[in-house]
Amino acid sequence: MDARTGTEIALLEEKRSKGIKALERKKKKLREDLAYLRSNKLDLLKSGAYTPDSYIEEENKLRKEIDSLMSDEQTSEEAMHETMKDVQKLSELIRNLLPIYNFANPQEKEQIIRILFSELHIEGGTLYYSAQIGVKCLEDRFQAVCDPTENRTPVFRMRT
Repeated sequence: MDARTGTEIALLEEKRSKGIKALERKKKKLREDLAYLRSNKLDLLKSGAYTPDSYIEEENKLRKEIDSLMSDEQTSEEAMHETMKDVQKLSELIRNLLPIYNFANPQEKEQIIRILFSELHIEGGTLYYSAQIGVKCLEDRFQAVCDPTENRTPVFRMRT
């Protein structure tokens, strides 16, 4: 599970990294625009390209956009940190649950599985399972047995 989770985390981190790089490019362009505006302030005002009010308005707009991008970057960093904490906690909880599960009676095992995997339900002795993204790494522990004539949630039977 740790290896598969690590792969998903790596993909998530790669996607986040691409987003951060895009934010960095936007910030760089905005900073260059702001630097141009400041270094050519007198020329821009003399030529009539900007009035004093429109110049201040443009400068404030660029600063606000930079601040917004910095805020987005910070939010992304915090979200990734929280995701990592959640994945670590889930891994620890599942690891600690194994001994309890091994000594549980069948009713307790069913209750543990229902709590752990809200995507599971049992109907007529058959386990129906539809993995959410966060627990896809556990999916290989089930053997798919789908009935193509029915439009139902994928059916899985526990391997023995």
